[in-house]
Amino acid sequence: MIRRAQREFCDVRILLQDVSPVRARLKLRGRWRQYEIAISEVILPQARIYSYYALKGGKVVVGFDNTADNEVLRKVYGSDFGKHQYDLIPHKHGPEKQTCEITDEMTFDDFVNWLHNNL
Repeated sequence: MIRRAQREFCDVRILLQDVSPVRARLKLRGRWRQYEIAISEVILPQARIYSYYALKGGKVVVGFDNTADNEVLRKVYGSDFGKHQYDLIPHKHGPEKQTCEITDEMTFDDFVNWLHNNL
């Protein structure tokens, strides 16, 4: 992922890279066109937690992640959302996180392709 980020983005900075037998974590930032790109992944034996964001002027333009989000949990589970606080549900945030929609799982390559096709 780091090599692809360095090919696709400018000014790539690795903020965190930590690998152990039980998990791998990576956080990086870079620039793509006029956007700041913020990437985070945590790989665990049982799950992959991710967030891929494009920002402009410090504000979210678009973001894809699967981290716990009460708005998403309410959409999926209704009033029982509290029982599912740790469920990983892929979703997309629109500009300034004003909109949120359920999506398919996203990979880093999917995100890069989305950028090329949509921004």
